[in-house]
Amino acid sequence: MTEPVRFLGKINSVVISKKVGKWFASFSVDLSEVSRENQSGDLVGVDLGINKLATLSDGTVFENPKTTKKYEKGLRRLNKSLVRKKKGSENWKKVKKRLGLLHYKITCVRADAIHKMTSTVSKNYSGVCIEDLSSKNMMKNRNLAKSLADASFGEIKRQLLYKVDKVIQVSRWFPPIKLCSNCGQLNEMPLSKRTFECDYGFGPIDRDWNAAKNILLEGIRQGLPDFKPVEMEALAN
Repeated sequence: MTEPVRFLGKINSVVISKKVGKWFASFSVDLSEVSRENQSGDLVGVDLGINKLATLSDGTVFENPKTTKKYEKGLRRLNKSLVRKKKGSENWKKVKKRLGLLHYKITCVRADAIHKMTSTVSKNYSGVCIEDLSSKNMMKNRNLAKSLADASFGEIKRQLLYKVDKVIQVSRWFPPIKLCSNCGQLNEMPLSKRTFECDYGFGPIDRDWNAAKNILLEGIRQGLPDFKPVEMEALAN
């Protein structure tokens, strides 16, 4: 190595790999307990989405880079060019390499956004409440499959499970979008409506923020049954 390893600890192993012409060294290191000085010790609700990558119950929003949509034209153009080339020729190899590099770039942009989001959450909160979503079943919707794959709900959940001390998974049958986070009343909320307004006067509020608050409240009910009702009411407000 021409540079020091970025983590202090005992190095167990290293794996050398090559992707689209680039070489990588992956180290396995035993680390001491990670210090989280800014961690508040509180729980936060996280609502995952397609339009926005994630919305927290404290109002923080993480934008979705939408990498597939952003680079879709470039992928289509290179795929067409690859088909026109004779397989195995020098020009075919050049186009194939360019296509591989673009796929690699898309992967890196998506991974960077997800890691930054999950790391921010883990540094500021000791626990999260998220929906127990079934990505496999959601992908069966052909109209949303591409966007859902781009959002990578499964990867976000995987990272939160190992980065955060406590993860409470709310039942997938719980309707956080339709419930009022102030009074708990059920309201109709079509997908086209981006602002939530309760029939009893609460709102307007961003639908994703309202959902994140509901996920937090339901997560507390499921994971912390001894939580005081007065504190629950304060969270709702």
